[in-house]
Amino acid sequence: DFPPRTRILVYDKCNKGIEEFNQQMLGLESYGYAVEYRPVGEALGSKFMTGECTAYLAHILSVLKGEGTADYTIFVHDDGPRHIRLSMLALVVRSMRSGTYKVPFLHLTHERYPSFRTPCLREVYKRVLGKELEGSLGTYCCSHFVVSRERIEAH
Repeated sequence: DFPPRTRILVYDKCNKGIEEFNQQMLGLESYGYAVEYRPVGEALGSKFMTGECTAYLAHILSVLKGEGTADYTIFVHDDGPRHIRLSMLALVVRSMRSGTYKVPFLHLTHERYPSFRTPCLREVYKRVLGKELEGSLGTYCCSHFVVSRERIEAH
């Protein structure tokens, strides 16, 4: 079970549409979760496929513009179970539910990429932080993570 007042926001990057979303979400409402569908495309003016970066950034920008930020946001994309240990996610959610979770940022993915710099990372970095990326970034595969309101609002 998720903590009380949990909202599940599904960003559709693949243009599957509301009908596909409704079919996949059948039954979640009975658990008392607010489930919302949000279509999102590639970054405007970008010639690069940005993967989950665009959906995550769309969410962060919407909450920073006044939609309201949750205490914690869990970012997981559609094939998350292949990349994360579900037992780790379960521990995080259990800790949130009990009020003991106090980690500002936590990667959920167990696979790491070597440090690199791609056009997608460079563009997202500049849009989010307002400056050019110098050097390379080392990250985890497929960007599944938990981030606190304080970390989102810090930038």
